[in-house]
Amino acid sequence: MIRFIRSVFHRIDRYVLPLCVAFSGLSILLLLGIANMPRHVIGPRTVIMQVIASVLGVIGALILAHLDYESLAKWWKIYLPAAVLLMLLTFTPLGQTRNDAIETNRSWLNLGFATIQPSEFLKIAFILSLAYHLSRVHTRLGEPRVLLPVAAHAIFPVLLILLQRDTGVAMVMLFIVVIMVIMAGLPARWILVGMAGLGVFIPIAWKFLLNDYQKVRFLLLKDPEKYALVEAYQQLQGRISFGSGQLFGIGIFSDAHRYVPDMYNDMIFTFLGESLGFLGSALVIGGYIWLLARILQIGLTCKNYLGRFICVGVFAMLASQVLINVGMCLLVSPSVGVTLPLLSAGASSVLSVYCGIGLVLSVRYYEKQNMFT
Repeated sequence: MIRFIRSVFHRIDRYVLPLCVAFSGLSILLLLGIANMPRHVIGPRTVIMQVIASVLGVIGALILAHLDYESLAKWWKIYLPAAVLLMLLTFTPLGQTRNDAIETNRSWLNLGFATIQPSEFLKIAFILSLAYHLSRVHTRLGEPRVLLPVAAHAIFPVLLILLQRDTGVAMVMLFIVVIMVIMAGLPARWILVGMAGLGVFIPIAWKFLLNDYQKVRFLLLKDPEKYALVEAYQQLQGRISFGSGQLFGIGIFSDAHRYVPDMYNDMIFTFLGESLGFLGSALVIGGYIWLLARILQIGLTCKNYLGRFICVGVFAMLASQVLINVGMCLLVSPSVGVTLPLLSAGASSVLSVYCGIGLVLSVRYYEKQNMFT
């Protein structure tokens, strides 16, 4: 037993997993504070589910840390079709919108005893499979016959998520694609071609893939007061809530918290700012920067290209979610339903992040083993 415990701690990076556990602990405290509000926002079940998801996530990360990431990547014919199948099931009667959602995206899957968001698990399957693909062809990435299959691999999941009308996750996936392909050594000429293609794709997506409500979310950034009563209400209330925390905040369990729609989920950063103030929020952002920097360091120092691309993919996933979510809460980016990693309530999101962290720990451990063997 002692040997097993030593083995577990030997595989844990001294920064990555402890930081994630700290974020999960803070999340549970914030959710308890929201559950304590006089206005019934969430019940005990939300807090309990977050605790369970966090514990299962840590266990899952430790299990993945013990598995060879190279062997895992080679199983893409199993995990990638399984993730896509879960996504396709959302287009059947099993698919549903979130209970409190105004938009019409069907990004949730009702299992009867619980609901899951398959796109969260598709992100991990996609990062692992694309990393494996790039590791095999990165030296020839400039050749059209090599680049076209990579482009198809990259674009398919983004389009699948857009068909669900889940703009937020699609933006995260696109960010992952761009960062991973550029880090794999995509020649500058193809980067310019990609930018031109994106310039063509955005108007098409705007006209055919986004509904009116999603378009308004982008338009209101220019003049939020025009949409203050409906579409911009959540973000305006969130910005006021965040600002009312001033420097030190009013405390997590204060009775004076302002109600913000989805304050336990997508808008939890506004509750954090009101509770802990600017200093507390800055400390949390600093924690994210520390975590992201460490993940990127592990990736860039890895001599195995597969391990490097996995870490870059996980870095891109987390970095994009933090940027988009904080921007949403401060009304500088559209509200597109992106969770704040490990802080927002949501079992699917928490488990997805810990799966990504487990892959990073696996890269770190096996790279270290290879250095000494």
